[in-house]
Amino acid sequence: MSSVVICRKRAAGYNVLFAFPRHDKPTCSSALKILHSLIFQILLDNPPLRPIMHEAYTSNYRQIMSSLEFTTELFADLVKDTGPVFIVVDGVDEMTELERRLLLKALTGQLQACEDLKLLVSSRGERDIALALGNDVPSARVDHKNITDIEACIEKQTNDWLPELQSYGADDSMRSEAKLLLKSISSKAKGL
Repeated sequence: MSSVVICRKRAAGYNVLFAFPRHDKPTCSSALKILHSLIFQILLDNPPLRPIMHEAYTSNYRQIMSSLEFTTELFADLVKDTGPVFIVVDGVDEMTELERRLLLKALTGQLQACEDLKLLVSSRGERDIALALGNDVPSARVDHKNITDIEACIEKQTNDWLPELQSYGADDSMRSEAKLLLKSISSKAKGL
C-alpha cells in the first residue's frame, strides 16, 4: 500500500521521501540512519540544496554521523523551503522501541516547523508508537475488516498494470492468469 501512496504523491508533484525499516537490519534501521536516508533522497531530487549539505558536511562531519539532534536540524533546514514534502515510513514497528521513539519524535517535531510537510507512518498497532505520535496525529486502523478495501486496491492496481503487460507481449491468457493470481493476494494479506 505504501508504494501506491509514494507513486501517487510523486505524480501529484510532492517531494516524496520514504523509509522501510527492517528488524533484521537494526544498524540500517536506526533513527539516525533513516534520517540520513531521507536527507540523501531530498538532495537527490533537489540539487540546489546540495551546497547546504556540503557546508554542513565539511564543517560538522562528526555531528552528522553521530548526532540525531544535529541531523534532525539539518533535515529541517533542507526541507523547509522545498515545497510540499511527503514522508512515508512503512514498518516503524520493525525498529527497536527506542529507535522508533527517537525517529517519530524527530519527524513529528518537523510537522510543526514545516507546514508543507506531511507524514505517513504505517505499522502494527503498538502502544509506544501511538504514544509517540500523540493525539494530534490522526490514525486509521487497516487491519480490521478491510478485506474489501484490499480487494478494491488490488483490483485497481491490477487493471492499471494489465495494459502494460500487454505492451510487453502478454496475451489474453497470460493476463487472465496474472489477474487471477493477484486476486488471491487479498485473502493472504491478513489486513495488512
